[in-house]
Amino acid sequence: METTDLQKAKTSRGRRSYRTEEEGSEYYLAAYCPVNKSKTVPKNDSIERQNNPESPGREPPPDTVDRKPPDTVQSTCGALFCSPVRAVQPTNSYYQTSRDGVPIPHAMGLHRPQLEILRSAMHLPPITKATLRELDLDQIMNHVKLRADVNFDHDLYFRAVGGERAKKKLLLEKSYWDAIALEISVYACLAAKRFVCPSERQAVPLYGSFEPRLPAMLYTLRDVLETLVPERDRPCVLQTIDVSFLMQQIGRGVLNLAALSGWAASLLKMHCAPMRDKSADDMVEMIRIGCESQDSDTIVTGLKSLFALLEAMKLDVANHQIRAFRVMLIDDTIGFMQEYFSRRMKENSINVEYAETWYTQLWETPNTQTHPVISGFEPVAVFFRGLSSLLLNSEKPPSFPETFQFDAHRLWHLRACLQDLIGLDVCTRVFEEVLRRQSRHPDQLYPKARFSFRSRLMAMLEDDDSCCTEGIRWRDNFHLIALEIASASTNLYNNDHSILYPGDDVIREIERALNVFFDEEQSTRDYPGRIRQKIQRDLEQKTFELARLWVTMGPLEISGEQSATSSLPLPRTDPSYLDLDRIAKLLAHIGVLHWRVWAPLIYRRAIPGFIDAVVMC
Repeated sequence: METTDLQKAKTSRGRRSYRTEEEGSEYYLAAYCPVNKSKTVPKNDSIERQNNPESPGREPPPDTVDRKPPDTVQSTCGALFCSPVRAVQPTNSYYQTSRDGVPIPHAMGLHRPQLEILRSAMHLPPITKATLRELDLDQIMNHVKLRADVNFDHDLYFRAVGGERAKKKLLLEKSYWDAIALEISVYACLAAKRFVCPSERQAVPLYGSFEPRLPAMLYTLRDVLETLVPERDRPCVLQTIDVSFLMQQIGRGVLNLAALSGWAASLLKMHCAPMRDKSADDMVEMIRIGCESQDSDTIVTGLKSLFALLEAMKLDVANHQIRAFRVMLIDDTIGFMQEYFSRRMKENSINVEYAETWYTQLWETPNTQTHPVISGFEPVAVFFRGLSSLLLNSEKPPSFPETFQFDAHRLWHLRACLQDLIGLDVCTRVFEEVLRRQSRHPDQLYPKARFSFRSRLMAMLEDDDSCCTEGIRWRDNFHLIALEIASASTNLYNNDHSILYPGDDVIREIERALNVFFDEEQSTRDYPGRIRQKIQRDLEQKTFELARLWVTMGPLEISGEQSATSSLPLPRTDPSYLDLDRIAKLLAHIGVLHWRVWAPLIYRRAIPGFIDAVVMC
């Protein structure tokens, strides 16, 4: 990490331009997959080679590609466009780009869809300096969501956007690269015709013209390369990627693209992680094969690989910077967030009235809980009681207060965990009731059967995301749950290990029992309500204990108390998914940071005689 980067990070606070993950972002934050971590992200020492090109084991690039432009390479077998008469060097350049665009030779026999692609595909490549801008250090330091998430994820990293947006983006990219392949073929055809009859423009019947994309692609390549190499190598980039000169070579069919790609690969391999070397070599080989076979599609495949490599290197650098500045990012969480939200409050771009009213009502509501609360902790305890109620309420809240906007996905995850815990306890109670009705009493076999039953039930519901935060998800699967309960109870004491299938009448009876046990409106048998109350008492007790310790600690100390995965969302099949200790730990972490940011801004208004010491307790 260069010292200038550190200075930029330290001085950027006074001129912040805050960023959040908006719909137009090309990259989003994700958590590392522990299994594939080493395959997807290079180690820190690998990244540092960008500042030390003389690292051991790394050969410097050949002199011919370090300072000489690619047109000095005389090999003709690698030329992008091999002219029929290599000795002819026309002096006029009437097929160069003009106001009318590049002419399309009739002899190419292009169909209407191909002509449409040439004229309508996007003009810039999918990877540009602008799209990679959000991965720059100053953008990382002012990325609000990153500032929030880095407290909870020890291995936060950027990755390219996925999902439906990625599919739409791929369609646009395909049309662009198809247009580039056609454009390469057009230039090759024009160069060949010109060598045959260099003085007769009308000898080439035309299909009209199109605006070329190759100049913009070369400018983009040059600009992105400049952002990835040290300052000492930038003159070489400017000298080698002389777009005007390269376009003249393309117009004459003499550009040695294989040599140019080899130069780019040598330059990138000086500064990229070792894991990217093979991608660079494969890119060069693909372009070489395409040039030798005069296959524009193969050439474009190599060009796509080149831009993908540039994006991967930029992501590597950005993710290395997240790791390098992680301590600074976490330690400055409270001050950064208060400054950010204070500005938004002044601009009236955030609704804090709902959060303020929510907390005021909590403060004015008499406490019916029996948890002893130490003096001075009451404001924090009231806040956590309200937060746990939002998570455990049987009615799904339409949303959390806007002040929780950067923690909402974590809170929804906790709500899903708690609702699943309630549903699982109710189903276990029905399982026990079925055994009682069958005059089967739990013995030494029951604990193992109970654990197996709960595990199978969670695995069964893992793929059902129809309503992942609502108890109704359990009601929608009553038939499957009844089958599981019937099967588990029927085979519990089956000594010969043969599989017994319960009858339909047994399954229907269990479904009726599930309806009764899940019905909270029955005052005499409100099992979900009683379970919910018990879970809330236990959750508040565990959360209060942690919050009392953490509310006086800094964000960095609190983050250090977390394990590598304790704050990450888990799949339902994970044994820790329903661990109340894990849930309380994450809730306390979210709540303490939120309280430290927002108590001085809005919550203090609800507390008569509020003093700043209350914030820190």
